[in-house]
Amino acid sequence: MQTVRQWLQEKFPKIFPKPAPVIMTEYGPVTEWARYQAAMNMKADAERRTRVENYFIEKHGGNIEKGMAECRHNYPEVYTD
Repeated sequence: MQTVRQWLQEKFPKIFPKPAPVIMTEYGPVTEWARYQAAMNMKADAERRTRVENYFIEKHGGNIEKGMAECRHNYPEVYTD
């Protein structure tokens, strides 16, 4: 059964847009837009990308392969042309 909000979103998508997708992280909920923007910032700034990669490597106990795999999984846009 549809809720009133769902019905309004279907009938009037410009007035009642669907909420942005939310990703749960260890720091709390993050919208997909914010995750994508972080990826674009990392792509534009090599120093920032290095800091994020180092964070994931440290998170996995210094294991470079696992840290980089998680980073590529979370931010695939950074590693594509």
